Amino acid sequence: MKTIIPTLILSLLAHFVLGQSSSKKYNEAENLINWPAEFDPKISDFYVHNEIEIYASPEIVWVLLINAKDWPEWYDGIQSIRFEDETQSALSPNTKVFWNSMGQSLNNEIMDFEPYQALSWQFKEKKIQGIHAWVIFRTATGCKVITDESQTGSLAKLQKIFLPNKLRKQHDKWLILLKQEAELIAVGNDNSNLSKIR
Repeated sequence: MKTIIPTLILSLLAHFVLGQSSSKKYNEAENLINWPAEFDPKISDFYVHNEIEIYASPEIVWVLLINAKDWPEWYDGIQSIRFEDETQSALSPNTKVFWNSMGQSLNNEIMDFEPYQALSWQFKEKKIQGIHAWVIFRTATGCKVITDESQTGSLAKLQKIFLPNKLRKQHDKWLILLKQEAELIAVGNDNSNLSKIR
């Protein structure tokens, strides 16, 4: 047990340092997201960018991302996930899904859905609106995952002033846990999660 804890700590530090970056600043030259005009990061009230290298295939990462009902098993940043269609458990084109994140109830609608490549959802509440986008690139060792969020509204403005790092850190955590989950599946050659979506 004494050797496991230091190993886990070193592993987490390695995940933070190697192959991961995050930023609050928008870099238009490197942008890969087709932003709706109202959420263009050049004019939005708040924006964060996070990315990570994952040693697992885009297919494994994709299935973990779209199986929203399973997120709480490995990520605690989103709670009370509920689909408009109660028979649904995975994201799909035009899906409407509701959840709580950072103390806010969000009504989300899937906007982009390109299997193994791109996923985004939009939320429009009275005090906060936004787009959360994901891009997946195949690499020689697995894939690179980018997630960007652009927000407008009074809560977005307050977040930028009073909690400028909270969303960025939450997305860092989400990516690290996504990486761990995907790499466990890849290393164990456990493709059972892939069979959940057909």
